[in-house]
Amino acid sequence: MSILGRTLWRDARARAGQFIALTVTVALGVALFGASYDAFGSLTASYRGLYDRLAMADLIATGGPTGQIADEGRRLDGVAAASARTVGETAMKVGDHRQYARIVGLPSDGNPAVDKVMVLSGTGLDPTRSDQALVEQHLAGALGLEPGATVDVATATGWATLHVAGIVASPEYLWPARSRQEPIVPFDQWGVLFATQKVVDELPAGQVEQQALFVHTTDAPADTDARLRELALGLGASSTQTLAEQPSEATLNEDITGFGEMSVAFPVLFLLAAGLGVSVLLSRLIAQQRSQIGVLRASGFARSRIRRHYLSFGLAVGIVGSVLGAVVGALAAASITRLYTAAISVPVTVIEVRPLTVAIGVLMGPIAGGIAAYLPSARAARIEPAEAMRGNVPAGGGRLSWAERLVPPLRRLPVRWLAALRDLGRNPRRSISTVIGVALAAMLVLVSWGMIDTVQILLGQQFLTVQHQDATVQLMQPRPVDDLSRLDVDGVSAVEPELSTPVTLINGGHRYATTLTGLRPDTTMHTFASSGGTALTLPASGGVLLATPLRPILDVAVGDTIEVDAGSGHTARLRVAGFTEEPLGAFGYASLATVSALTGQSGPTMTVSSALVRFEPGADRAAVITRLTGVEGVAVALDAQELYDLAQKFMGLFYVFAGVMLALGAVMAFALIFVTMTTNVSERAVELASLRTLGMSRPRVSRLVTAENLILIVVGLVPGLALGYATAAAFMSSFSSDLFQFDLRIRPATFVITAAAILAVGLVSQVPALRSIGRIDLGLATRQRAS
Repeated sequence: MSILGRTLWRDARARAGQFIALTVTVALGVALFGASYDAFGSLTASYRGLYDRLAMADLIATGGPTGQIADEGRRLDGVAAASARTVGETAMKVGDHRQYARIVGLPSDGNPAVDKVMVLSGTGLDPTRSDQALVEQHLAGALGLEPGATVDVATATGWATLHVAGIVASPEYLWPARSRQEPIVPFDQWGVLFATQKVVDELPAGQVEQQALFVHTTDAPADTDARLRELALGLGASSTQTLAEQPSEATLNEDITGFGEMSVAFPVLFLLAAGLGVSVLLSRLIAQQRSQIGVLRASGFARSRIRRHYLSFGLAVGIVGSVLGAVVGALAAASITRLYTAAISVPVTVIEVRPLTVAIGVLMGPIAGGIAAYLPSARAARIEPAEAMRGNVPAGGGRLSWAERLVPPLRRLPVRWLAALRDLGRNPRRSISTVIGVALAAMLVLVSWGMIDTVQILLGQQFLTVQHQDATVQLMQPRPVDDLSRLDVDGVSAVEPELSTPVTLINGGHRYATTLTGLRPDTTMHTFASSGGTALTLPASGGVLLATPLRPILDVAVGDTIEVDAGSGHTARLRVAGFTEEPLGAFGYASLATVSALTGQSGPTMTVSSALVRFEPGADRAAVITRLTGVEGVAVALDAQELYDLAQKFMGLFYVFAGVMLALGAVMAFALIFVTMTTNVSERAVELASLRTLGMSRPRVSRLVTAENLILIVVGLVPGLALGYATAAAFMSSFSSDLFQFDLRIRPATFVITAAAILAVGLVSQVPALRSIGRIDLGLATRQRAS
């Protein structure tokens, strides 16, 4: 081993704690990249593999002559298969349990050309029978249904019994989202059945939709969706939906896209932290070894050799950390994929270890370490022998610190505090690097914690501030509004009618399929407010309130008029009265009279199929739900609290991910501050030894160092918290869409806790450094000072 090689090994051993901390930081960043990026790729491959296997629809057209649309669309270039079907919404019951159900029509043999199903247990439909159903796996799991069981569904003539032939998985309902506006629905409140077209035809006409479905060829032209959309709308379809807009795909894509984005963003932050640590450690090591560098240069060592020697410090940290991180990341990616697909019941799991991901991970550390070490190593190579022999004695006299100049009364502080203040400006590079390290650590912790805060606050806003109903009641048949008083059972404090219908909102060339909900203009079940917090009122007639995300989607403003198409020739022109801020979904809201007219109701009596109910304070929720379900004519009563609970459960994976980021951020913060603090003390070993030699006690020296460190931590917290807030806002905005609006919300206590945590980490991480003060060889340090 060469002289410089032995020196490298000696210096690494002498600073083992710092080198291990930096190596762990690099390993965490690379492992996080490999785990999240490969998990993102494997999850995408799992979904796409199932889509291809079961012919997932690339486009669905709703309304109009769907048979004709399917026939003509099938002949277009780029279309591999097409089919038509009917889909209906109704109530179902299993024993005493009641809930909503969607019944998807299948051919008599149960094998459609598009959107096939995978039988997981039991059998498919018997072509000779029309009283069978296939149960989607999430619904079957929630209700404990197995082949041979029976379910009852509400038809136009009463309850009909269906026999469960099998339990199936569907690519269309990998995540059983009811619609883009309702991506989260409790499985025991809404589910999916598959049955023959004859069963769907027996449902009430107003609860059935006609659809045409298309699958593209693998080499389909890029404009295939556009041509199919033009064809369908031209033949009378009310709306079209691409694969990207499909509720299940859109919901899952929101989640895995977050994996993809964070798989780059968070590792970059970790590598920045590691790079900063390498730069700090190496800069101070070079400052301590100036005289040795001068001797080597005087002995004939070339500048390039000196530069390569110190550059190898950063490369060594990067290489070791990257190799460890790449291995851990590859193993973790497989586990994450299996856990995720098991959590949402994806029947096919694809695990892919991508060599490119491993290669990028292995290169990330050395690149980050090399870049971080380049400038310090270049400065070392520029040191001249004569300059190095003069040492580091500063020219000129002392001066006031910046704090003393800004706040003159500070000049009267005790000498030990003035020494702490003035030392900060004596070595600006050291102070600035410490502040940057603290700021980066605070940013990482606040980003993770802020993401958790945002989700919790916004879910509470949706289910506690915006929505005020405790239950939604679905009726077997439409009832007059005045007939809803029968729902005023014991434990109910208020009942209001609700009338909802699927619509397409149109403004010029902009279209969006959503649900238009009709409520009383003076409703107490829903709060409408603008993004600025201004209360909005539901227009009595001729107007509509839109969710905020629809403003850019439809390119509309307050006062504009849009077309609302409810299908079957029912359209209306409504004025946009305002935009309401809601975290979940992108609904439209209008008065009961407006929606009633849009759905084609005629006559003096308005009828509705659902009602919103609020309970009395302290009422037994389960008992009230049971009493509501027992009212004649009620199909199902759904508890709103269960939806809130499911939304929180759905965000469980997000919480886990953010929690892991928080834990890793805390580890990284400790590593970074530990390296900074210990290096500070190591660099000042001679100076601190001189103070000890002059009679200053070890505890007093420790307090002096602690005071300096605390000042730097406090200074670093200010930009750190500001950067953390901005970064968290950027991360949360990447999750926002028409499905979820995640505007950053951070509790004030989170800022306080983050600051306290960083202060605590700083105090703990300097303990090893403070203990080293007592181990300084005063004689040796004094001789080094004299030399």
